Amino acid sequence: MAERDGDYELGLDVAGAHLTKTVRVTPRAVRLSPVRVDRGFVSQLLYPAEPPLPAGSPVRAVHLSYPEREVSVLGHPMNWMIPFFVLSIVFAFALRGLFKVTI
Repeated sequence: MAERDGDYELGLDVAGAHLTKTVRVTPRAVRLSPVRVDRGFVSQLLYPAEPPLPAGSPVRAVHLSYPEREVSVLGHPMNWMIPFFVLSIVFAFALRGLFKVTI
């Protein structure tokens, strides 16, 4: 368990290779990097937050589990995806006239 908020680097030594993985400790809802992956195109497309693992690495991915994030909306804690979804729909309807979109 981390004692202070901040960005840290976790070092791993596996089969003679030294690998690192970033760890972000914060109570805020921020961008996190749960996985550091190999050099594959699809892997980097899905998880672009960190550079790929070195070529020839004995490890294909380093996974880190973060707790689920919640935001407070009018004093009610909820998963961040709920207000994101609701606000997306509200703004889509509010701006449909500006972009001349008909349904």
